[in-house]
Amino acid sequence: DTRNHHLPLREATLKHKKCEFLVSLCCFAFALFGVLFIAFMDYSNACTIGGYTIDDSAIAKLRDHSSGVEYWVSLCNSATDSRCPSITYAAAVAFQNSTGSCRTLGKAPARDIKSIPDAFSVMFGNGDPYSNGLPRQAQVTVACAISANVGDNTLVFRGETKPTYSFTYYSVAACTD
Repeated sequence: DTRNHHLPLREATLKHKKCEFLVSLCCFAFALFGVLFIAFMDYSNACTIGGYTIDDSAIAKLRDHSSGVEYWVSLCNSATDSRCPSITYAAAVAFQNSTGSCRTLGKAPARDIKSIPDAFSVMFGNGDPYSNGLPRQAQVTVACAISANVGDNTLVFRGETKPTYSFTYYSVAACTD
């Protein structure tokens, strides 16, 4: 009976075609995942402020040794730390080491964006109330890290004028060349 003799060959051919289809499907899914992963990875920490694209993958941190305060600034994400779990959506935070207290200095979105050569300045408002009742705000000048000869994402505290905290945030994103 030739019909029974060819049945295993037909089953083997069908199994082979199913296997080829599954392999093709897996390859397609893997390639699609790779493209999506790269697309999201490349832009997940970037934002645009005043026409500048900032890749803000890390929070810039600075400790003022004279006051014992740590400052955290993030232009694109929330500047938070495990020591201040209740703070969310803050662009700038002050952490007092001696007391463990956290203060929001300013929240996103940025406002009052001003361009200057090799830099731009942004203001983050709506921070926690200052002792005079006004909301704290953070004024951040983003300057070119290359022309200043400092590392990317370097933060410098410039001072405090009630209720404004001033910082310079050195980033290669501000470099125009």
